[in-house]
Amino acid sequence: MNKFKEAYNKINENAAKFSWNEKALVLGIIFIVLPAIYMYLIYPWQADMIKKADREYKQSRQRHDRLAQQQSACEEMRSEMGRGEELMKFINALVMSPDDAIQIINIISELIVKNALSINFLKNSAQFERIYEKIHRPSTSDAEADQAAKFSYKVLPIEFAFRCQPIDFFAFLNIVEGFKNLNFNIKRMSASRSNDGQVDVNIIVEIIVELNLYTAKNS
Repeated sequence: MNKFKEAYNKINENAAKFSWNEKALVLGIIFIVLPAIYMYLIYPWQADMIKKADREYKQSRQRHDRLAQQQSACEEMRSEMGRGEELMKFINALVMSPDDAIQIINIISELIVKNALSINFLKNSAQFERIYEKIHRPSTSDAEADQAAKFSYKVLPIEFAFRCQPIDFFAFLNIVEGFKNLNFNIKRMSASRSNDGQVDVNIIVEIIVELNLYTAKNS
């Protein structure tokens, strides 16, 4: 504190020695020159620095927004790819091999024996010589075919022909219903009762053995 007091007293002593012109010059520097220096030199520089900082902030914000949009697009693409992979897994699960047809026939035959059903098969075979192709054309709301979504698939018919009692026929249908998780289609089913009270049954089941999503032939 003493040093500050000494410095203050020294300044007062020196100021007392100034003439009025010197005092006016000092006051002019303090109240005119220094504000002018600030207004014309320091303030514009500070304003430019503030504008530059604001521009850099806006550019940073824009870059951040673009990166956020890119990240969102990447996440959406990743999600879309995940959905596509799940869809492809589902589609691939719909396709069975010709060997699966033999397995289906064998399993049904085993279940018939296991459940002691009185069924005499006239036919229970996969018709490999009758594999044929189908073309699916999804339609838009105005009933026009969407060519880009067209796909083709090949199906293998499996024929069951047998005679049995009506109760055994319904039991056979329950066995077939047990395969509902497999991708098959009952193309045709007929049942007629004979004079002896038995039922003559003919069922043709189709399974998909080949799927072509993008190279379906124009027809």
